[in-house]
Amino acid sequence: INAYLTLAKAQLDNKQWQSAHKNLLKAQNLNPKNAITQSYLGFYSQQVGETKQAQIYYKKALSLSPNNPEILNQYGVFLCKQNDFTQAIKTFDKAIRHKSFTQLYLAYQNKGLCLYKKLNSSKITLDSKNSKSSKKIKRDIKRSLLAAIKHNKGLALSYLTLAELEYKDKHFKKSYNYLKEFNNLAIPNERSTSL
Repeated sequence: INAYLTLAKAQLDNKQWQSAHKNLLKAQNLNPKNAITQSYLGFYSQQVGETKQAQIYYKKALSLSPNNPEILNQYGVFLCKQNDFTQAIKTFDKAIRHKSFTQLYLAYQNKGLCLYKKLNSSKITLDSKNSKSSKKIKRDIKRSLLAAIKHNKGLALSYLTLAELEYKDKHFKKSYNYLKEFNNLAIPNERSTSL
């Protein structure tokens, strides 16, 4: 089963969806109660636009391994993409509580990016952008992204998001410093050059 999962993971990373799916189904046939297989099937389904099926696979994965931080993190990403911000944040927090999680920085970064998406979503009206809840979300975004950077200094997207957030709040020096860090890690893009 491990050989199929290793191969499928590489194929998923390279967006070879059909090949990955075939190997995941082989792994599932060998052991339908393997949480990682279910999680990868969830990710695959998510990538090919089968949202309902992805939800089923992720829930099955979590029923088999409810405290697996990698599965929790990936499910949090899925929930955020569905704009289920409240559940996504709870799921990231659950992953973050596992201090032994070797990719803890990803859960922090994903939480921060999800909060940023929530802040910029239509669910928060323009009138409430400066409200107490908006300020709390901004604080939480900064905490999450700074925690991510503390665990992994190479997170260009965290620096860019912090630069945007500070720029929107007219903290131009902070924004510039974050943008400088981003430019040290990544090639400037349309998003970064707009600041």
